[in-house]
Amino acid sequence: NISQIKKIEVVRGPGSAIYGGYAEYAVISIITKNGEEVNGVNVSTIAGFTNQSYARQNISITAGKKIKDVTYSLSGFIGRGQRSNNDYRDIEGQQYNMNGNAALNPVNINAAVSWKDFSVRFIYDALNSTTRDGYVSALSKAYPLTFRNILGEIKYSKQINKQLQIHG
Repeated sequence: NISQIKKIEVVRGPGSAIYGGYAEYAVISIITKNGEEVNGVNVSTIAGFTNQSYARQNISITAGKKIKDVTYSLSGFIGRGQRSNNDYRDIEGQQYNMNGNAALNPVNINAAVSWKDFSVRFIYDALNSTTRDGYVSALSKAYPLTFRNILGEIKYSKQINKQLQIHG
């Protein structure tokens, strides 16, 4: 959800020394708002339709607050969509309509709590999809395909002075 974005940084050139071996050309870093910057609850939804059915339907909820030395944030996103409602034809001439055969259903949960210089974050991210286009030939039915990531982070950050910050 775009309302959760604080800033976007583009680091041009090779960034593999900082961001890993897959950062060969550039890195796009999207920094989201922390609980203090959210300071409440935000709910948003979006929907798009084709002439035959829905194209996408999404809902996003974000909550966050700072109370004394504790800051918390929780955001969730769930959606359902379809890549197309057009006909797909493979190289052998087999054809099917993609409506109902090309789902894109994302789910994302991001929870964070910080106390003074310590923070803990949990992220669950999944893209549940279905597909019948088997690269070369059309498949007999739509098969599920899921990409799932579960991430956790425990971090300590201390600002020593304007130029020096320690992360651990």
